[in-house]
Amino acid sequence: MNKNILLFLFCVLFLHLNAQESTKKRFRLGLSAGVAVPFGDYESTDVNDEGAGFARVGLCEAINVGYRFADKFGIVLQMNAFRNPVDEENMKNMFRRMDPSLYWNLQSDPWVVNSFSGGFMYSEIYEKIDLDLRVLIGSCYVISPALDVFAADNENSVRITQHEASSNTMGILLGFSSRFHLGQYVSLSLNLDYLSLTPEFEVLFVYGEEASLYSLSQKIDVLNLSAGLAVRF
Repeated sequence: MNKNILLFLFCVLFLHLNAQESTKKRFRLGLSAGVAVPFGDYESTDVNDEGAGFARVGLCEAINVGYRFADKFGIVLQMNAFRNPVDEENMKNMFRRMDPSLYWNLQSDPWVVNSFSGGFMYSEIYEKIDLDLRVLIGSCYVISPALDVFAADNENSVRITQHEASSNTMGILLGFSSRFHLGQYVSLSLNLDYLSLTPEFEVLFVYGEEASLYSLSQKIDVLNLSAGLAVRF
């Protein structure tokens, strides 16, 4: 997503809405950013867990648009993006336990997830605060991390490379938001989103001069904690 264009449109909408009066306020638009906290297999660094994702806490951002078609019920569209770095130190420790006689080094790219979801929301509307519960399902584009592993002893060395791979899959998002009204149109939003998906990849693995493809399935469970601004109109 082009952040500069989105920020510009958000500012224009903010100025426009604060220059007019409205009473219904059934639409809302929100932008937020925060941290993406992995858990379960996605976070695991257990060498005996084949589904261990070695994911660390990363950054997230989100855009959502909602419309209440009834007093407490509405529809919502939401875009999420988050990045989780690989826990390189624990991964190197895993290799060291496999062969402590070798020197091990590792470089990696992060896990990348972008999602576009749609679904329903339930809202409780008060004078100074709104509370939302959201249930969404949507399409997720996931990039698995590239890994570059180097091992050496006093005489020999080898490089092991796992190339990045991409996958399209479906995901489920459950969300909760509280919006504290700063004025007639503008609110401060605090958000908690749980996203669950299981992408499958075909990954290119290179060991020395030999290359092969193997299948990888990764269960991804993440909690996105974010704050931002929302406008009501």
